[in-house]
Amino acid sequence: LLLLLLLLLLGANPLASLKQAACICSKMARGLSRELAQQKNAKKAASGNKGNTETNLTPAARAERDAVAMREKKAQKDAQKAELAASGEAGAAAVAADEKR
Repeated sequence: LLLLLLLLLLGANPLASLKQAACICSKMARGLSRELAQQKNAKKAASGNKGNTETNLTPAARAERDAVAMREKKAQKDAQKAELAASGEAGAAAVAADEKR
């Protein structure tokens, strides 16, 4: 209301000014929604890669790393079997039963 009175005092056309103000507001709203949508998509894209965080490894390097880990795991399991087999007759029977599976 005060804006209309001010425009009337200055001699401007109040209806044209209101249309212009409405146009500016609608552009701002569309720009704001576009900006919010961009922020939402950026956040979704950033959280989309949660599974594999080692992007700097090549497939060959990843395969070599996994192979080393599997060899270490197998060595540990073999050491446990040897220890169980050396523990006595019951341990040897358990190892034999495990190998049958």
